[in-house]
Amino acid sequence: MILALALVAIGAPLLPLPDPVQPAAPSFGEPWPPQLRYPCGTDELGRDVCSRLIYGARLSLFIAACAAIGSVVTGTWIGLLAGYFGGFLDEVLMRSTDVVLSFPMLLLAIGVAALFEPSSTVLLFVIVAVGWTTTARTVRAEVMSIAQSTHVAAALGLGASRTRILLRHILPLLWPTLLTLAAITASHALLVDAGLSFIGLGVPPPAPSWGRMLSESQAYYRIAPWLMLFPGLMLTYAVAAFQLIAHGCTQRRR
Repeated sequence: MILALALVAIGAPLLPLPDPVQPAAPSFGEPWPPQLRYPCGTDELGRDVCSRLIYGARLSLFIAACAAIGSVVTGTWIGLLAGYFGGFLDEVLMRSTDVVLSFPMLLLAIGVAALFEPSSTVLLFVIVAVGWTTTARTVRAEVMSIAQSTHVAAALGLGASRTRILLRHILPLLWPTLLTLAAITASHALLVDAGLSFIGLGVPPPAPSWGRMLSESQAYYRIAPWLMLFPGLMLTYAVAAFQLIAHGCTQRRR
């Protein structure tokens, strides 16, 4: 599912699609329903909805992938340091994690995003800033368990440094967990991206965004329900695909 969506998004410039930010039909103020020329209809400005959905997928998948990598890398190092070294460092890192976790993710993202001018870079920073906590706590628990294993004790007995133990004997065992967390984080990033775009704190117009398309469809949901239906289906499809990846990784671990 992700591969199909990624191929369509990457190949968007090669497809015979209208410009997603320019009017493709003279339907100003009166969206056209789906038809042969416009499979998903047009919006209130005459822009092709199908083109905007596909180009919106490029932006959403890029943000989701970068946010997943940034969140997992940040959370992994915090979890590694807290779980392996423990003590005062563990207390500081975990209490900081608890502070971030005490706020609802979307509410905290709104607060941080409101401090800066909307852009894709700010949106990515916001998602990473609020999305690393789950990874940090999960990795910490895994590291505390692995650190008690016999192969780590043997490495210590042979004189291996703590850095070598972390990188060679603990981190490789975390890859299945990290892949699961990356898929879950990507699905959450899609929802946060859509939520911030819905209230005007995401990527600024005229760049197409699924969340903004949903927001703009509110005024037309009675006479043009396709403006709400198709972005909602695309968002549901992408989130479900990442969640299925996470579920599959979990099943393989078992």
